[in-house]
Amino acid sequence: MTVSATIPMRPLEIDPAACRALWCAVVIENWNVAVAPSSQEHSLDIHRSRDWFGCPDFHRVCEMAGLDGNDLLVAYRAARAPGAGFRLALQKQAVWNQTGGRAE
Repeated sequence: MTVSATIPMRPLEIDPAACRALWCAVVIENWNVAVAPSSQEHSLDIHRSRDWFGCPDFHRVCEMAGLDGNDLLVAYRAARAPGAGFRLALQKQAVWNQTGGRAE
């Protein structure tokens, strides 16, 4: 017995801001693992994150995140200098809705 049903397809609703936030989170996670790893980070993960900076995938992710990969690479290298390590965090930016009010 074969049963077929039509599944209604809706157009994809892609939120560019959400996509950009996702790629920013990828950069931030790799930065924190590479520059200031926690005591629970495995050495292989640290090594992979450090190797990621400057590779072609790094530059693609930076482009999707709206970041200048070359500028970020310079900052990364400076942050890796002895005693200069610091962590990055993603800060949620307020969005203004169409009526002029703030939407979270």
